[in-house]
Amino acid sequence: MGANVSAVLSRWRWPLLLAGLMLAILPATPSMLASLGDLDLPACPIPSLMAVGLGVWAAVILYALRIRPDNRLFRAVMISLIGVSYAAMFLFLSHFPAERLHLLEYGLLGGLAFRATRERSGVLHRGLRVAAFVATVSLLDEALQGVIHDRYYDNKDLLVNFLSGILGAATFFLAGRRSPTAGATDYETPQYGRAADTFAAVVLVGVTLGAVILARPPFDERRLAGAWTRMGECGTPEEILFDGKGALHWQDQAGNRARGRYAIGGNRLDGPRLDLVCDWAENRSTCGLQPGFAAKVYITLEEGRFFFDDAPDSPFNRQPDEEANLRADGSR
Repeated sequence: MGANVSAVLSRWRWPLLLAGLMLAILPATPSMLASLGDLDLPACPIPSLMAVGLGVWAAVILYALRIRPDNRLFRAVMISLIGVSYAAMFLFLSHFPAERLHLLEYGLLGGLAFRATRERSGVLHRGLRVAAFVATVSLLDEALQGVIHDRYYDNKDLLVNFLSGILGAATFFLAGRRSPTAGATDYETPQYGRAADTFAAVVLVGVTLGAVILARPPFDERRLAGAWTRMGECGTPEEILFDGKGALHWQDQAGNRARGRYAIGGNRLDGPRLDLVCDWAENRSTCGLQPGFAAKVYITLEEGRFFFDDAPDSPFNRQPDEEANLRADGSR
């Protein structure tokens, strides 16, 4: 048994080392990005990055066709489609440059994990084990971000990481050289294969349940319903009313008023996130909201008050219904 475990760990050493490195540098990532920003490096235009990516993918296709004569047209088409998928995710993450690095990290992680599986297991069985490994690392990655300052848990990123890993594994399968001794193992018996498949399936179910639990908002949004007041950033009192059905009304004592929509997002690691959109506004000063204004800000909700996490010194206090000045039509 010990020899079997040692052999498995030996085969998986590179994906395990890469996964460990990816998780280990997470706490330092915000300071590393800040340091890069301080260097004032010239920005690399997206078209240039896409051109480099296109060249790399063309080289992958040429390499794949050179080392393997089987199904060349099919493999070239499939590798091209994988490249298109990576490009789409790259553009999808255009507002989150740091997350683009995950496309490379998880693509390589998935490829190394695929190489670590035994070829005698069959493609579907290997894919199941790779999926379990990549999903686990991705969930750990996002969960750690949920407790690191200035980083946030996001199921969207979890999905992007997972897809990047699966596409990386598919690339290694389509472009890799087949081993002439595939299946020549001493420890991977059919019993071991069935146990590995069962374990991988259980891990995938566990990761899915974990993601669902973590992604749930940590409180009922009806707790936010009602009228709230605070001293506004412009030095005048302001009031905001959440109707409990997704509509909000805001005004301050300078005569500015606005109406809009809100929703509660967030997760159980980062806390609740208030998503705001302003649909209409009437302003008498520069401190009012503008139509089309939108914001997503994490909040802390306590008994009788809440505050934006980036402004803890300016809390909103709940107003009893009989004392609330704000009405549903936005007028006093």
